[in-house]
Amino acid sequence: MASFTVSTVYRPTPGKVQETEQLVAECVKASERYTVNYEIIKDSNIDQPAVVVVQTFKDPRALREHFSTPTYRNAWQSLISGGLLAGPPQVFTAYPQSLIRSRRRSTAAGFDAEF
Repeated sequence: MASFTVSTVYRPTPGKVQETEQLVAECVKASERYTVNYEIIKDSNIDQPAVVVVQTFKDPRALREHFSTPTYRNAWQSLISGGLLAGPPQVFTAYPQSLIRSRRRSTAAGFDAEF
């Protein structure tokens, strides 16, 4: 199965950029075994700073396992209920063309359940 990339843009509330960045970094570091590659990028736009996480996962199962870790669940809960974010995160997923073609052919075989 081909790897795929998930990019998440977090927009912290004013004064919470550093705390958001630290929490996201802990979560990403804990998911190292599920990822092929990851990077945390801090966009220092003065009006609306952002913390961007770009993660490449080995396969859909690796992403599900990442979501099920206590570190991820706790970090997500803190981000949402802790008032750290100015709004919901934006999530973008990039699939290789080979995976998209395979998915179209495999729908009847239950491939959609992988996502």
